[in-house]
Amino acid sequence: MNEDDSIVAFEKIFETFLKAKTIEILFKPMDSSITSTTVNELLKIPKFHELDYLSLLEIHGAFDINLFYKHIKKNKHTKFILHFDDSVSEAYKNRLETIIDEILEAVNHDYQIPYIGFPEIDEEKNLQLIRIFCPERAW
Repeated sequence: MNEDDSIVAFEKIFETFLKAKTIEILFKPMDSSITSTTVNELLKIPKFHELDYLSLLEIHGAFDINLFYKHIKKNKHTKFILHFDDSVSEAYKNRLETIIDEILEAVNHDYQIPYIGFPEIDEEKNLQLIRIFCPERAW
């Protein structure tokens, strides 16, 4: 909480993790620390681009997945796990599914493949994505 009892934006909290290489966050339902500007603000933080691993769990629909996906397609370093909560709209789920389809259909990935999940994801697509996200595991 800020001094005025407002919720601290996630990106402001992130800025305090200066030495972190791995971050995993489980958000509360409809956590107001994620806003439509969160992704844009995270991408401005130099340390964000140096993370080895970032797991964001129970993300709601205010998260700008389109902007983040643009970043993912350029990202060669950080492993991302993004799991969205069941409050995301059908349109948002459709966009997530389109992104997952693009990842699965790509012949070559010149970026670090993310894991993206959400309730009601097609189980076969989910397994395919897990296999390419974590190829070192014996599936």
